Amino acid sequence: MLESGAPPMLNDQQLGKRLVEAGKLTEAALSAALAEQKRLIMEGRAARLGELLVQRGLCAAKDVQEALAGQGKKIGECEACGARFNVVAWAPNRLYRCGKCQGVLRPVEVSDDVSVSGTKVMPAAGSPPPAAKVKQKLGNITLIRELGRGGMGVVYQGVQEELRRTVAVKVLLNGDDAKLKARFLREARVVSNLRHPNIVAVHELGEDAGKAYFTMDFIEGGPLNALFAPNPLPVKELAGIVATIARAMDYAHKQGLVHRDIKPQNILVTTAGVPYLSDFGLAREIESSTRLTMSGAVMGTPSYMSPEQARGEGARVDARSDLYSLGAVLFEGLTGRPPFDGKDLIAMLEAIIHDEPVPPSTLVTGVPPDIETICLKALDKSPEKRFQSGEEFAADLDRFIKGDPISARRSGAIEKGARWARKRPALVASVGAALSVALVAGIVIWRGQVNAAEVRKLRDAETAAAAERDRMAIAAREQYEKNLQELRDQLASAKTEEDKERIRKEIEAATTGRPPVDAVKKPVDPPVVEAAWKKVDEEIKPMLAAERPGDALAVLAKFVPGGLRLPSREG
Repeated sequence: MLESGAPPMLNDQQLGKRLVEAGKLTEAALSAALAEQKRLIMEGRAARLGELLVQRGLCAAKDVQEALAGQGKKIGECEACGARFNVVAWAPNRLYRCGKCQGVLRPVEVSDDVSVSGTKVMPAAGSPPPAAKVKQKLGNITLIRELGRGGMGVVYQGVQEELRRTVAVKVLLNGDDAKLKARFLREARVVSNLRHPNIVAVHELGEDAGKAYFTMDFIEGGPLNALFAPNPLPVKELAGIVATIARAMDYAHKQGLVHRDIKPQNILVTTAGVPYLSDFGLAREIESSTRLTMSGAVMGTPSYMSPEQARGEGARVDARSDLYSLGAVLFEGLTGRPPFDGKDLIAMLEAIIHDEPVPPSTLVTGVPPDIETICLKALDKSPEKRFQSGEEFAADLDRFIKGDPISARRSGAIEKGARWARKRPALVASVGAALSVALVAGIVIWRGQVNAAEVRKLRDAETAAAAERDRMAIAAREQYEKNLQELRDQLASAKTEEDKERIRKEIEAATTGRPPVDAVKKPVDPPVVEAAWKKVDEEIKPMLAAERPGDALAVLAKFVPGGLRLPSREG
């Protein structure tokens, strides 16, 4: 009977419960670890509870080991790749297979470490995993150890024997899947044509015993996200890394490629601090008509994808989508978390599409205003308002590093107000309804089309609509005050007289214009109110022309949240 090291999410919960009962872990720490585990799994990264507890310093390795032993578990090590798994109720007469490469698992005794997945967790946090014994070859390449894996392939460190060159080897996991194989081979083909000092180069493509693979530069270092914790990178060092990757992306874009999966895990940084862009597995040729995914498919890693990716609008995904994702990487480097994150995938995608990212300075103190402005420009919902090229993004980061004035500008008070109104079309429409109800009330009375009871109902409708208007007035006032304070903060931190003069003019325009309460009658975004009025007009004009204002009132009622209970013309 063949069995694999099981991926026991349930067993992980049981492990946590056992540690809490033994007094080795608090309920709060367990909840936090389980939440992080879910987030990592959502991002496509293998994550086991015991591994996280040890890495985060929430629990000692020996305590986790004892709890595992209490569950009747043994640790099985793969003879082929060296991966380790927890196996519940190990039976000596059974044959267990590796969940990664299907090699045979053998029980091992451990006393100073604990393995809870295919990745060995060492007692010293941050220590690199030891190299597995040389057990496997692909062509003329000897595989040394696993470096990481994703949904399509696994990456090993290997040695090309003839050249005596250390390489990274990406091996396709499922060679029987024609679509995955096509995408895998396509990645090798498109990346092999890229020649940039900060893009991981592909050397050769091969197949051995039905396993497709290709070799790449081996980067001695680790992914960028490993540098985000426990202490964040110095801001200018982070800006330099992002600028370098922006230029690498700019090169790839000019070659006709969109990466579509920019994230910290796909940016490798050497021990000397040199960054490299890697993993073009989801890359798409800008002008290609090839379709390897169905229309509307969401491609990318949720926390870092652009609004157009989140909507599944593949045709709209271009270089600026990659720049948005790089902005999300910059945001995480500044704050320790992506701009949008959470347990619920659908809610996260909705937030990416509709919500504005919070300024990094509201999450972490000491974020320089200029780098925050650059970051938020990259994260603009509209591709037209983002940086238009990687070089433009990098150039502004260079200016920040040198202390020169940056070209990016924050959204002004008027623009933010327009976005606020745009996100609340129902409220804007309700204001139009409130004014329209009052207008039609006069027409109805003038024509003598309704009786006294209808008039009273109509006045009640006006009151209800006015309440909606008042609520919007309060919200508009709050938004106005917030925008005005942001302008004052920008003035205080402005470095040049040119910037100060520009901000003073914005403040003057904001304070001498129409009061924000008046904005409920004429919102700050004319196209929005025009659209609301157009919808109202289209439906009521024919009725008024036919001298049926009572019908027009019934139509207007649906524009008010909650609806208006109006009588019919017949009473």
